[in-house]
Amino acid sequence: HNKGAIAAFLQMKARNSLSANERRERSLKMMFVTAHMAAHVKNVEARNGDYWRIASELEAQAPPSFLPDNDVLGTETSTGNHLIDALDHVFFCGDLNYRLDL
Repeated sequence: HNKGAIAAFLQMKARNSLSANERRERSLKMMFVTAHMAAHVKNVEARNGDYWRIASELEAQAPPSFLPDNDVLGTETSTGNHLIDALDHVFFCGDLNYRLDL
């Protein structure tokens, strides 16, 4: 299987526009992914499988701060859902090879 992806995790701290005594604890968590997926109209299931395989592999390698504390995976199998749900934004781009059959 020669398809795959690379990702960058980015955490931006909120700008503190509150008074000097107040601080914001919220930050914005984003992931940017570029991927190459299976080609050809007939391979929709393979492309969908590529997406979930990539998501699960990224979840297994994600920085711990990008997963909720109670979702640290340990021996649990990575599905990708924990990571995707924990992020504020996901940008998934690349040669995704989805086609419109008109």
